[in-house]
Amino acid sequence: MTTIRNMLVTAAWNSWREWALEQARIAYKLKGAIMRMMMRQLSMAFEQWQYVTEEANRLKYVLSGAIRRMQNIALSKGWEQWQFWYEEVKAQQFILAGAIRRMLKRKLSMAWEQWQYWYEELMAQKNLLESALRKWAHMKLFAAFNKWNSMLAYPEPEPTPVLIPTPVPTAPPSPWLPGSPKFEHRSTEKSGLEFLVPFQTTIKRGSRWDIPEMKEEHVSKAYVQSDSWRPSTYTSRVADRGRRKDGNAAEVINVTSYNARIAEGSGVSRGIKSRWDR
Repeated sequence: MTTIRNMLVTAAWNSWREWALEQARIAYKLKGAIMRMMMRQLSMAFEQWQYVTEEANRLKYVLSGAIRRMQNIALSKGWEQWQFWYEEVKAQQFILAGAIRRMLKRKLSMAWEQWQYWYEELMAQKNLLESALRKWAHMKLFAAFNKWNSMLAYPEPEPTPVLIPTPVPTAPPSPWLPGSPKFEHRSTEKSGLEFLVPFQTTIKRGSRWDIPEMKEEHVSKAYVQSDSWRPSTYTSRVADRGRRKDGNAAEVINVTSYNARIAEGSGVSRGIKSRWDR
């Protein structure tokens, strides 16, 4: 009974002590918060001073280290080189010691690796079986989760609204336009004025807006030389008569009026003048 009573007293004492410590911690935090609210400007200044002091100490440490490295650059290089060499030696020693231990205890190493492989395979199979059992036990929940996951990963496109075109009111066809029955009837019936203005629907009447067809440019025959045509100017006729008198009409040459005046100097010398002579 004494032991049980002491156990109860000890438990009560520990519980009260924890409660008292928690109350003291809460009271300390509340007091600090109230003091910060009452002296807000002073608290802000104190925190600013703390930040400035820490930043100044950090900069001082960095600058002093840089100055020392510049003053003792050879010593700094040696120190860094020694650090790099020491880390490399330690790594090589660790690898060599492991290789030697594996060679000395080859059977134990093989058993250890085999046990590691067996344990990993066993844990993988255990996870697969537990997952399958959970899916089978909560089939409805698993199907709902898969449906939600598929909808989230592949959302269905929103249906595009079908726009029904609004019919545009159209005017009734005019009976006086070509193609209407009344127009065809009026075009076929006789009005008694066909002898004045014959009306034909198949012939297009001319308009000032029509583009005129291109015609060939007129060329005077006096400037065209061909084998079957001979100019009939006055000078050529005079030259032809002069050739006939001389008996040199065997060769017929097609000449223009200007060439005839130049070439027929013999006719002019005989007293035959043309209208072009002055």
